[in-house]
Amino acid sequence: MKHTKKGFTLIELIVVISILGILASLGFSSYVASFQKSRDTKRKADLNQLQIALEIYKQDFGSYPITTACANSNWASSSDKNKCNNDPFSWIPGLTTDDIKTVPLDPKNVGFPITDPNGYAYSYFSGNYCIDVSAGQYYILTTRLENAKDPDIGKTKQISDSCSWGQAGLYTVVNP
Repeated sequence: MKHTKKGFTLIELIVVISILGILASLGFSSYVASFQKSRDTKRKADLNQLQIALEIYKQDFGSYPITTACANSNWASSSDKNKCNNDPFSWIPGLTTDDIKTVPLDPKNVGFPITDPNGYAYSYFSGNYCIDVSAGQYYILTTRLENAKDPDIGKTKQISDSCSWGQAGLYTVVNP
């Protein structure tokens, strides 16, 4: 009498489960990376939108909003908007709906990226950093991107002939 084998051996089941686990972990890491990339794209677009609003502000008032009254070494940050001014609309002092419909916030909006390596927020500065340029005649906008390999991270930006700003790990834009 012939004995027929029905089902799988334990080793076959372990191999199949292992392969499925590896495929699931690869899929999950790609899934997480796509969300990070999406948030970074939003961050770059938001800073571009803020640049346009700041240019409108400068056209109206002759200078960019000054941040000398802000708590974080004169930096305005989207994660602590009430420490720089008491305006519920904008974390950048003086920016109004005439300049921008809504002032964007970082998708995570936590911490202070200038000093916190885990901080994901937008930061704005226009104070007394450059000796040869007056406060309000330039600005620095910066944020931390989640993709540490982004080619735009950590680049030094020229503010004037003798003044530049850049910080490792941060994406930065300055006035044109």
